[in-house]
Amino acid sequence: MTVEKLKWTIDHGEKALLPERRSTNFLMMYKKNTVTYEPLGVVGACVSWNYPLHNFIGPIISALFTGNAVVVKPSEQTAWSAIYFLDMVRGALSSCGHSRDLVQSLVCLPNVADTFTSHPDIAHITFIGSRPVAHHVCTSAAKSLIPVCVELGGK
Repeated sequence: MTVEKLKWTIDHGEKALLPERRSTNFLMMYKKNTVTYEPLGVVGACVSWNYPLHNFIGPIISALFTGNAVVVKPSEQTAWSAIYFLDMVRGALSSCGHSRDLVQSLVCLPNVADTFTSHPDIAHITFIGSRPVAHHVCTSAAKSLIPVCVELGGK
């Protein structure tokens, strides 16, 4: 799945980020609407324990492709594997001539994660996990008005 996401991003990512023209209504017909995509800066990702490779690397692929740096907070239950995945990603960045510092990882227990999810230097947060935890993440991010995109698990 992770390789397919990477392949799709390589094959279709540039086209998906091209500026888009949008229609307008009758009252504003003299106006032109264009959507352009710009990097946000540093984005965050809080990811769950299941599918540790895909959940860790998936947000990194999207963040880097769109010109952002990323801080990933994996589940504390996958702390050791996250170190390995981080080293793998940083090795790939180095071999392509990019800074290894574009990707950071933060492993912490849930009771102190609010410091990360409410940090004013984070421009956007992606959350992958359960509905109850999503409520905590969104509440924390709201303190600094950080936009959050949640992917809720379950059947």
